[in-house]
Amino acid sequence: TDFIDARTSSYLATEDYLRMLDPKITAFESGKPSTFIAANLAYLINNGDTAELIGNVLVNDIATATQLQTQSLTLNATLQQILTQSPVTIQTPTSTTHATGLNGNLIDQRWQLISEVKSIVQP
Repeated sequence: TDFIDARTSSYLATEDYLRMLDPKITAFESGKPSTFIAANLAYLINNGDTAELIGNVLVNDIATATQLQTQSLTLNATLQQILTQSPVTIQTPTSTTHATGLNGNLIDQRWQLISEVKSIVQP
């Protein structure tokens, strides 16, 4: 079960999307929060299966203490994928990685960084 909160939301039937201002999404696993997602703006499309997140996008994986930051991100709930062509920063307890573009599989936690990849590993 997932939980979605937003400051405001509006649905346009002619465009078939839900627009949310300051969305906050919490995903749960085994009844406990597992991932937190926030952005300035989101558009839910395809009956809510796809979210287009825009502006100061933050994805925080609680279990791994991994944080992803970018300016735009597409989240496909059905395929369990995240995609962006924007610059991204991924921070873990032991590393910081910067790149441009990301394809991610949320099921097996595989990430493909597209270009300009630079990492700093802390001992």
